[in-house]
Amino acid sequence: MEDERILDLINSKADRVSAIQLRSDLDQAKTRELPDQDRKIARGRLASFLLNVASKATEQVAKRSADELVDYVMKGLGM
Repeated sequence: MEDERILDLINSKADRVSAIQLRSDLDQAKTRELPDQDRKIARGRLASFLLNVASKATEQVAKRSADELVDYVMKGLGM
């Protein structure tokens, strides 16, 4: 289930080339037969991608909230 959510984010937010790498990273991060260093690198790329997506979402929410607050205040002031 978690993999599906991550894959949905990858498919909707990453460019085509990055999506290929990130899907591979997801598989590598779970493959215990790989050296720990390879798995660590894959997890790092996934974490970076997820943090970037979360940061952009936070920025969008903050901007929308600020816009709504300004609209509310302007209406309250009769402007």
